[in-house]
Amino acid sequence: MRRLLSILSLLAVLAASPAVAYGRDGFTIKGSVLEKVSRTPIGMSTVLLRENGLWTTTSDDGKFEIAGVAPGTYTIEVSELGYTPFSLKVDVKDNVEGIQIMLDITSLSLNEVVVTAKEGGELTSASRISRQTLEHVQPSSLKDVMQLLPGGITQNPNMTTSAPLSIRDIGSNAANALGTALIVDGATLSNDANMQMLSSGTAINSGTANVTSTAGGGVDARQLSTDNIE
Repeated sequence: MRRLLSILSLLAVLAASPAVAYGRDGFTIKGSVLEKVSRTPIGMSTVLLRENGLWTTTSDDGKFEIAGVAPGTYTIEVSELGYTPFSLKVDVKDNVEGIQIMLDITSLSLNEVVVTAKEGGELTSASRISRQTLEHVQPSSLKDVMQLLPGGITQNPNMTTSAPLSIRDIGSNAANALGTALIVDGATLSNDANMQMLSSGTAINSGTANVTSTAGGGVDARQLSTDNIE
């Protein structure tokens, strides 16, 4: 009878022990993930047990639960976009509840950059283009070089039509009727001797009667060799 009572007592102790509880369905880890300052729940954050690979995500109220955990020491890793990753050591000998993990917000902004503009103090402005830049562009005419200026328009090289220079515009207009002044070694160049003709008609209405002269419309940049540009 004494042996029978001892065996029954031992079975009762084993049935109530954590090892038997793990043998049935494993231990459970429960907790919540909150923002550190406001203490608001963080939903859809990833909670991982590094040692066994078990993981889950938090609900909308920031709570999580991982079941089927064997006894041992584990590292809980929590990560969420916009927050600093967090890790916590936990010793699992029974069900673990009430874990609160606080995440810090990670700033995704860049450092402040202050740009200060300084006016030249003169009536005109100047842009200096280096020889290295010219060699990189490999211009076919001075018009290609003008694309390097602020507001310049990038165009395909074309040596078959007149190439007048233009600054800060996208097409011909009344303000640019005489073109852009071009000064070489202190002398202003002229295009008045240019006898070329440009067709101003369309594919339907074109011909010799619908043409305009390039004279007075700005210097033809094709007459300046880019090899002579310092």
